Amino acid sequence: MALPIKPNGKIKYLQCIRCGETYPVDDYFEGCPKCRDEGNPANLTFVYAEYGKECPLPYDSYFSLGEGNTPLLTVFDEFPSFYLKYEGRNPSGSHKDRMSAMIVTRAAEKGYEGVAVATSGNAGLSLASYCAYFGLKCAVIATKDLNPQVRRFLEAFGAEIHLTDTPMERWEILKRKKEEGFYPGSNYSNPPVGTVHFGVQGYKAVAYEIVGQLKGTVPAKVLVPASRGDLLWGIWLGFKEMKQADPSLALPAMIACEPFARLSRVLAGEDYTRSFPGETALKSIDGTTVTYQAVKALRESNGFAIEISNEEAEAARKELAKRGILLELSSAASYGAYKKLRKNGAIGEKEVVVAIGTSSGFVEI
Repeated sequence: MALPIKPNGKIKYLQCIRCGETYPVDDYFEGCPKCRDEGNPANLTFVYAEYGKECPLPYDSYFSLGEGNTPLLTVFDEFPSFYLKYEGRNPSGSHKDRMSAMIVTRAAEKGYEGVAVATSGNAGLSLASYCAYFGLKCAVIATKDLNPQVRRFLEAFGAEIHLTDTPMERWEILKRKKEEGFYPGSNYSNPPVGTVHFGVQGYKAVAYEIVGQLKGTVPAKVLVPASRGDLLWGIWLGFKEMKQADPSLALPAMIACEPFARLSRVLAGEDYTRSFPGETALKSIDGTTVTYQAVKALRESNGFAIEISNEEAEAARKELAKRGILLELSSAASYGAYKKLRKNGAIGEKEVVVAIGTSSGFVEI
């Protein structure tokens, strides 16, 4: 589908989020070259000439299926200051659509024949959908335990599917697909840097929407299910940009909800480039690695990471379902974290808190 692609004319340059080195706008799929060569991989971000009330994105005109502007829901009478940002209302059912809009636009602009992604499910569904709509090929690389329903959707979208024995094998195939002419729609480096900076930019809009929906109020805390932290970092970037436009604006503490200790261990002093083994049923936030961007979001915001077990996530999902909101198990971790933090006193009764419900649970049925 031919649509006009218009880059944002107010982009100044890219900047490494770790060392501060600046680069011209381009695709640096392995992050900052300087930090990569030093063995400390870190992602890049866009720097714009000015910031205002509207969320700046790499493109003023881009491919879209109507993602964004998702509802901010009050759910429980007993928790009147708790809000759920329901990303399951995006076109393919998850927050990944915000990323896909930017990535598919960039791939088309640069003349790639398609997009390839290593995924546990949601990113693959999203990119396959966007690629199908806008006429690009899509290669989806997942492990052999991929949800059968997700696979049926991918086949319906016409995606090329590769199944591997181990998660790390996905990254090897993704790197090969890049060499074959596919734009990589997810991380393939180890240690990882996260998704390419074009994609992460799409997540900033979540922060702008939250403040708009709360009529100017910034939540005290934002709870985000996290693995390599694309969404966590993207939301934090959005809040930081709003503060650049209005220095009087408060900033929230970002809280990463993880299934086993990874980010919490890094915050306690361990090296972010190492591996952190663990087992979980929360497949969308599974994985043994973290990224610098996730660590930076927590440190800069005076936030922290909290572990949520399979049982805690399942209890949270069931409680939300009884109120008419069906979340993926991994997504329900954010509400599970809220309950846990209220119980131990880390969240006050009147604190305004937003939990990100990253994806619908309908694909898990």
